[in-house]
Amino acid sequence: AVAAWMNLQLRQHDMLTDSARIRNLHEDIRKGAKLIKVIQCAFPGQEPPAYHEDPTSGVQWRENMQIAFEMLRSEQACSQHYLINHVVLGKRADILNFCWDLLESSLSQRWDQEMGTASHTCISHDGEREVFVFEDDAFLAWLKSKWRHKHPPPVDLGGSWQDGLVLTALVDTLCPDHIPWDNLQTSSPEERVGVALQVAEDVLGLPKLVQVQDVLSGCRPTIVMYAAELCLAAAAATS
Repeated sequence: AVAAWMNLQLRQHDMLTDSARIRNLHEDIRKGAKLIKVIQCAFPGQEPPAYHEDPTSGVQWRENMQIAFEMLRSEQACSQHYLINHVVLGKRADILNFCWDLLESSLSQRWDQEMGTASHTCISHDGEREVFVFEDDAFLAWLKSKWRHKHPPPVDLGGSWQDGLVLTALVDTLCPDHIPWDNLQTSSPEERVGVALQVAEDVLGLPKLVQVQDVLSGCRPTIVMYAAELCLAAAAATS
C-alpha cells in the first residue's frame, strides 16, 4: 500500500518514470534517490540540492538520505528519533514505519490545504521537534458531518470497516448510482470491498492503493490512507 501511494504521488506530478517507480520499498527507499523524488511530490515546493540520482555506494546512499531528512524535517514530517542509519541500514519494518510516517504527514497537510479543515495534530518525541500526524478523531468527525448514507458512519478507523460495508457506503456516497447497495447486503465482505475499490477507480480515477485484505483486517494506517485519498479524489472531481 505504501509503495502504491508513493507511485500515485509520482504519477500525479508527472514524475512516474521507469527509473523513479517504487518497486521494492526496502531497496528503493534506503538508497535515497527515489525517496527524494517522492518527497518533492508529497510536499510540493520542495526543491532538493544536487544529489546522487544513481547512487552506487553506501556513502552516496547516506548523502542522499541526509538531503531527504532535511527536506522532511523542514515540513515537520520526520521525527528526530529517526536516524539516517535507521533507513539506510534498517530492517524492513524500520523502513516501512518511516514511510508510513512520511505518508501520514503528507496526507494530513494536503487534507488541511485542500479540504479547508484541520485533520492533523502534532506529536513530539522526548521533547524534540513536533511532527504532523493524521488525527483519527478529527477525520471521523469530518466523515460524520458529511455522511448522507443509511448505513451508519464509522466509529473508528479499524474494526468498523472489517465487514466492507463502511467503505462501500462511503464510495456509494461519493459516487452516487454506481454501487449496487441492496445487492451487496448479502455479498461477502471481500466482494463488497472489491466492488468499492473498482468503482472508485472507474469513477474517480483512484487506483487500487490497497488490497481487499488490508481493509478487512482493519489495518488502521491503510484505511486512513485510502479513505482520505478517496475523499480528496472526490473533492477534486467536483471542484
